[in-house]
Amino acid sequence: METANSLLETMGAMGQVNQTVFSGDRTETLSRVLIMDDDTPQAMELGAQLRECGHEVVLAYSTEQARDALWHWDFDVLITDIVVRRDGRPVSDSGLSLISWVRQQTMITPGLRKLPIVAISGSQAELGMDFLLPTANRIGADVVLEKPLDIKHLDGVVQKLSADT
Repeated sequence: METANSLLETMGAMGQVNQTVFSGDRTETLSRVLIMDDDTPQAMELGAQLRECGHEVVLAYSTEQARDALWHWDFDVLITDIVVRRDGRPVSDSGLSLISWVRQQTMITPGLRKLPIVAISGSQAELGMDFLLPTANRIGADVVLEKPLDIKHLDGVVQKLSADT
């Protein structure tokens, strides 16, 4: 059986997970967190901040990468951006589809625990986009947060969600 680190290396070599940020031995971390955000600099910054808070973090830059990571490892919390863009344009394979997919897997897989999900978006201020976070909440996100994120608040949310499962 492969360890998470060797799977990360394999998936990274295959281009499936582009960046990982670990804080050390799993027993020394607070939570294992998967972040899906198509904005690489933002994802890396958020990952680094959560790592400083003591969490183990894996980054995915698309819903496909996030699904691959979710198939290979157990996570305590999923943080997903809602709007995914390709070439500057929103695509249908978004954070909403990822949330829906995760909740569907929980329903069709006996014994699979409910993964806590935090939906994040910076698009709330854009004209016609104010429905995104409420929609994310209705389809299964446990917590919805607007960007920019307050890292102390997010750390508290992650700790509470992972303690509740």
